[in-house]
Amino acid sequence: MGATYNADATAAQAPHTAPEPDKEVAITIPVDDDPPNASTYDPGYKGLADHVEWLFRPRAKASDWAKYTSVFRSALLHKRWGIDHLGFPTGKLIHFRDALDFAHDKQAAGSGVVVNPRWNWALDEGSGAGFNIIEIPSATYRETSRVLRLVPGATALDASTFYSVELTSFHADVLAAVEWDAKVKKFDHAHMRYAMGLRTGAQTKADEMLGGLFYKDSDTGNWKCRVYDGATFNDVDSGVALDNNWHRFRVEWHGANVDDASAARMLFILDGAVVANVTTNLPTGAVNVVFSALKHDAGSDTDLDLWVGAPVTFGANTLQDAI
Repeated sequence: MGATYNADATAAQAPHTAPEPDKEVAITIPVDDDPPNASTYDPGYKGLADHVEWLFRPRAKASDWAKYTSVFRSALLHKRWGIDHLGFPTGKLIHFRDALDFAHDKQAAGSGVVVNPRWNWALDEGSGAGFNIIEIPSATYRETSRVLRLVPGATALDASTFYSVELTSFHADVLAAVEWDAKVKKFDHAHMRYAMGLRTGAQTKADEMLGGLFYKDSDTGNWKCRVYDGATFNDVDSGVALDNNWHRFRVEWHGANVDDASAARMLFILDGAVVANVTTNLPTGAVNVVFSALKHDAGSDTDLDLWVGAPVTFGANTLQDAI
């Protein structure tokens, strides 16, 4: 009957040291000439058990004050965020999950108005009939916690736009991503344009925006994945049909110095599947998150709403490799 060994995350199994943060696992394994007895196998078994114990209950290394407890890395092993020696979260990054939990009534026609430290509202209205509004849960808006509604007016080139402050940049050392849920109330309007994703600049018309955006043009077939550098529109068909159901959208920027394959790119992910991987006509400049609805030309369409469900999640690193 074998003996019970209670794993110890602070034990050192000779000739190796005890488990500690961010250190390769090393154990002793038998060789052909070793005798088949307990002393041959004990260090290996105990060493593995000790490291498993540390994984289940990670801890800082005593008195190694500057060393963090654990750290999460990219595929290139760049440090992104972690837990410091004191057990507190740490990292050089920007991250938020915004529940849109601020009050906002219908905005009258006019220029952008700051209504929250992170967000701006903009209307470009000929008719004055468009609006932006945050809807609280109700019998109508019960699918999600809170709903942002973007409703342009009925005049050609009326636009309703909701956008963040500038958060990071399309830079070679930057990884950035935004994720959100959205639906269009009526998807088969040939007159409507919708744009959502990462933008650079301050364009309020969905069909003029620079950046990487999920985009609906005059085609009512599929969502497009648009990358625009100010010179060339690069539209990739997502293969996902427009409808009036909720979908999960995600747009990512990968700088060349931090991308897995060392190539700048924008990724478009729809309902958990990568639908476009674009490496040309990439934007430059500061980045903000944007949602926009545009009445591109005149028509008697109704139900023009673009709905965005809370929360909106954004993340970006601030340095290539830093905790």
